[in-house]
Amino acid sequence: MTCVVCAYEISLKDALCPGCGRFVIGDLSNLEQVRRMRTRGPGGMIACAVVGGVLSVLAVVAIESRDCERTIRRSQAKNDVSAILPVADKWVADHPGQCPTMKRLRDDKELSAGSKLTDPWDRTYRIECQESIAVISDGPDRRAGTADDIHGTGPTE
Repeated sequence: MTCVVCAYEISLKDALCPGCGRFVIGDLSNLEQVRRMRTRGPGGMIACAVVGGVLSVLAVVAIESRDCERTIRRSQAKNDVSAILPVADKWVADHPGQCPTMKRLRDDKELSAGSKLTDPWDRTYRIECQESIAVISDGPDRRAGTADDIHGTGPTE
């Protein structure tokens, strides 16, 4: 049998290696496995640690990126609603008793031809005319009337 520390040949009855003085335990198969792991060195473990660390960093970046994207989309929808509201309010003042759609505002050239009619979640902004005018994005869940909707309201005259 070979010592896993110093590779000295020892007999199975020896408990201490005469080459290094280490205590030898186990059968040849276990010692061979340990020796093979030792000769490969710590490189395999270091590589695993590096890969694990990189994957952890990527996971954190992906989570933060998703949160950042969510925040950017909500901000964009709020900005869009704020920009559309005075245009829609002016249109209602010019067309008493009517309520525009986004398409109608663009067709009537109140919005530029290149204006996007949809929110960051690809749903058309809604315009409602009750006691006041409201421009609404259905928000991230893409459903009307839920807590994540983004509203802008203004007076109608």
